[in-house]
Amino acid sequence: MDDLISKKELLETTGISYGALYRYKRKNLIPDDWFIRKSTFTGQETFFPRDLILRRIEQIQELKEEVSLDGMHGMLTGDIPEDLTLSYEVFMPHISATLAEVAKKYVGDSLLGFKELMALLTADGAMKSGKMALAECEQVLQTLLGFRIPAKGDKLLGYRSGGVFFCLVAVGEVWTGADAHKIVEIDLAERISALKVFVRDKNDGGGENS
Repeated sequence: MDDLISKKELLETTGISYGALYRYKRKNLIPDDWFIRKSTFTGQETFFPRDLILRRIEQIQELKEEVSLDGMHGMLTGDIPEDLTLSYEVFMPHISATLAEVAKKYVGDSLLGFKELMALLTADGAMKSGKMALAECEQVLQTLLGFRIPAKGDKLLGYRSGGVFFCLVAVGEVWTGADAHKIVEIDLAERISALKVFVRDKNDGGGENS
């Protein structure tokens, strides 16, 4: 359960109430499949994917003063804006400097399209996790730039096997050899939500969105 957080710990960590948690669920702000029932020595308990739920609660709390829960649903979980573009100057200062330097080999220096924004944001999250080297994050970037527009259920997985890193995009369960150790797992639909919040913040702050 290293990558999970219990309901009790979630409520204590975020300061939200039991009622708020299930209100977010009813409004479809938190997916049903993030509520994971497991047997423990005290009986059945509810757990959540730690990074995903903590990030989602943070997003909800940031937005709730200015957006209703109903309006928030579209912002966090709505259709993918495939025609979205942002200028290089607006987006790249928010990416790790070392990754931004590497990214020059793969993206243009004017407008960044949706796939480029998603790939950069995801690789940057992997970089900032501290779990991966720059070359590994570059591999994540290359993989996502060559992938289609992500859909619900798509996740990026990174492994090391015999000291060699590899990553893939998958839906559902993935089986690897016993010597392959998972380093990172990223829900790509959640990254879309993070990108939407980023774009909203840039627009509200007067940033360029073409």
